[in-house]
Amino acid sequence: MALTDGAFVAMDEGGNAPPDVGGIKIVGIVWGAQDKFALAEDPRGESIVLRRGDKVMNGTVEGLKRDAVIVKLVVDGMTELVEIPVTRKGE
Repeated sequence: MALTDGAFVAMDEGGNAPPDVGGIKIVGIVWGAQDKFALAEDPRGESIVLRRGDKVMNGTVEGLKRDAVIVKLVVDGMTELVEIPVTRKGE
């Protein structure tokens, strides 16, 4: 089978690829008695819900704060915790 056979498949084909946190905006955190989750938007303006343990590109959602999402990323064998703050209106 030649490499040119078949169609190109994008990474997010079918919507199954985990979100890339490098381009998302956290628009809100919902903090309820039974559940906590972050509301986010990807660069195309699509809505995403993120909970602790959800997979993201190169890592997972480690936790939520009332004003940020904490993501554990593994890049080139190095693990890093990244805090993505809620985007304030107008930012």
